[in-house]
Amino acid sequence: LLQNSNGDLFVGTSNKGLSIYNQNRGNFKNFSGLETDSTKLWGQNIRCIFKDTKDNIWIGAKGLNKYNSIDESIEHFTKKNGLCDDGVQAILEDEDGNLWISTLNGLSKFKPETAEFQNFYKKDGLRGNEFTNAAYKLEDGRLVFGSKNGLVIINTDIVPIDKHKPVALITGFKIFAEPQELNKIRKGTIKLRHNRNYLSFVLSSNDYSSIEENKFAYKLENFDNDWHYTNPGQREAIYTYLEPGEYELKVKTANLDEIWGEETAKLDIIINPPWWKTWWFILFEIFALLSIVYIVIKFRENKLKEQHFAELLEQRLLRSQMNPHFIFNALGAIQSYIFTHNPIEAGTYLSKFADLMRSILYGSKEEFVSLEKEIETIKNYLFIQQLRFEDKFDFRIEISPDINTEFIGVPPLLIQPFLENSIEHGFKELDIKGELIVRIGSVENKLRIVVEDNGKGIEDIDYKNTSIKDVKSGKKHQSMALHIIRKRLRILNKEKSGKYDLKIDNIKNNNDEILGVRVTFFVPLIYLNQ
Repeated sequence: LLQNSNGDLFVGTSNKGLSIYNQNRGNFKNFSGLETDSTKLWGQNIRCIFKDTKDNIWIGAKGLNKYNSIDESIEHFTKKNGLCDDGVQAILEDEDGNLWISTLNGLSKFKPETAEFQNFYKKDGLRGNEFTNAAYKLEDGRLVFGSKNGLVIINTDIVPIDKHKPVALITGFKIFAEPQELNKIRKGTIKLRHNRNYLSFVLSSNDYSSIEENKFAYKLENFDNDWHYTNPGQREAIYTYLEPGEYELKVKTANLDEIWGEETAKLDIIINPPWWKTWWFILFEIFALLSIVYIVIKFRENKLKEQHFAELLEQRLLRSQMNPHFIFNALGAIQSYIFTHNPIEAGTYLSKFADLMRSILYGSKEEFVSLEKEIETIKNYLFIQQLRFEDKFDFRIEISPDINTEFIGVPPLLIQPFLENSIEHGFKELDIKGELIVRIGSVENKLRIVVEDNGKGIEDIDYKNTSIKDVKSGKKHQSMALHIIRKRLRILNKEKSGKYDLKIDNIKNNNDEILGVRVTFFVPLIYLNQ
């Protein structure tokens, strides 16, 4: 029990920590031993409570606990801080304000201002190292402590202090617990392979007064941030699985009065990297990687160039395939017209045909032509077909006002195959005069081209096999127009930005009767010379 200057009563228990009774409030506050919390009391068994001349409260439990009455926090001093043992038994204060702490293994002198410990053992003249809770301060200032071997009386004025500063030594080392030759240590540097990196070092001191009580501190530069302080008798520094690199082990030691030597033992440690982590191999890897990347890029570039060239040739071939397909039919019409009509009209026919051939030859060399030229080509083609079929159909071309035909580009001869399909198949055996309408407009940054006829319609389209089933006969025929256009659109979609699309369906009235066929193209808006 202990009462402080405020009248608070401190009650220590043997298994439930500390309780403080506040007389003003009439209640207890309990402090349990939570050793994981640095702000709480450490230890359940309270062996002593002491108030010093500065009204500080010291509690002996696990180590030395200092109570802060302002925020009710606890400051700890244990064996790791220099106390000879954590089993604190009694606390007294000398005339200079130093605390004397008896423990289960020695007697410690503690300076609160500097938090420094000086320890004494049986070898220093004590009757024994194990003390009891008995303690008393005599009127002349001497301190009396009870031990298992009798009373120990301390005259604090004549306590000897060993001011000798010991020198630390590194006297051995092991790799994976296997002792190594000492010559490597004597040279001051050890070099190791990357897989021999589980190291332990034997620490020694030139202070042989009590070897089992020597204390050491060690630090591995480039690895440790702070010094590691050993407990008395611990003479080994262990480092496991160090990464390749250069390190320096530093060791210092203290005598029994906690006087640390200024001179440190040093040992350079070099752990070589594996061959695959050496600078020359990393440089080789970088060079090899860059070479592979360069080869892959060049291979890809050449592949793309070859692919683009092949697709360009294929597209030109497709355009050239359309030319003979149409020319064959047109020349047949010319021959028939010359044999049955007058030479003047035949000359007009040939003039239109020549203009058409010129447009086709121009288009076969270009990826895109102006919409204006494409429309002129369509007009010449339809005029020739009108002459050929003796005005069995009419046509008109409707262009939206917002379309600038001079600057908008389109793939050449994209529409012509479907015009031919309407004339050759849609108007075949038609009882009324055929009508072809070409509408050109824009929607959502795309050019929309619609071709409509009033022909007999289609029953089914097989896009995969490019065949069309006739409504009246029910027979399928291979559509050269559909085959060529589908292939051209596939190539254009691969090599050009935007989306080319094609849709074919029947035109129907409210009674679901077929009135003709509608072909719709969606072509990206492309402006020439941009």
